[in-house]
Amino acid sequence: MKTLQSLLKKEKIAIISCYDASFASMLSRTQVDALLVGDSLGTRIKGEKNILNVTMDEVIYHIRAVKNGAKELPIIADMPANSYNNKSTALANAKKIIEAGADMIKLEGGKEIEEIIKHLSKENIFICGHIGFTPQTKKIEEFKLKSKDLLNDARLLQDAGISMIVLSMMDSEIDFEITRELEIPTISYQSSDKCTGSVEILYDLLGLEVLKNNQTNRKIDTNFHRLNFQSIQDFIKKTHQSK
Repeated sequence: MKTLQSLLKKEKIAIISCYDASFASMLSRTQVDALLVGDSLGTRIKGEKNILNVTMDEVIYHIRAVKNGAKELPIIADMPANSYNNKSTALANAKKIIEAGADMIKLEGGKEIEEIIKHLSKENIFICGHIGFTPQTKKIEEFKLKSKDLLNDARLLQDAGISMIVLSMMDSEIDFEITRELEIPTISYQSSDKCTGSVEILYDLLGLEVLKNNQTNRKIDTNFHRLNFQSIQDFIKKTHQSK
């Protein structure tokens, strides 16, 4: 069994977001290190324009599905938007996510969630941070890289009690600096190979898009079978072998 503790000690960590038992079962037969039940289910599963309407009930539903398909893989799960606005709400919702089968929760933000992180970590809840582009609070056109602020946020979150952190859509210089400064794993999402590991969304690796009409549906189905999951294995191998 790949435990959360062993995951956090790995030099290179490959994480893939998925949302159902079938794909989770398939991924459990690869060398992936952990699965993420992300709030990206809002766009990839529900077909919405953003992730802001994802609910706690939906996240819990998908955690249980993924757990049924991959019982021996560590599962990380996003806390959806507005589910951790204060300490009591954050703790209640975090416990629901853990009870559903997740091993670690993920929260977006920096200094503004420091006290929430401290409160949850006192309850022995494993937490993954997420800085850089944070879609729960920013539109992509509003996102600006501020190296000093991001490094300060990363340090604050580590001191507050997170065990891992996602660096989202940043750049190699900032990734390198944060990874060098922190003692916990750093996970790149559409960032660089200077982190401890990477996370990608399964549907993106497979080249799937949100279906808009029958013609698109037919084209994607054909392409899906032709891929034969090779892109998944390529991603894992690249992450494990990066320097």
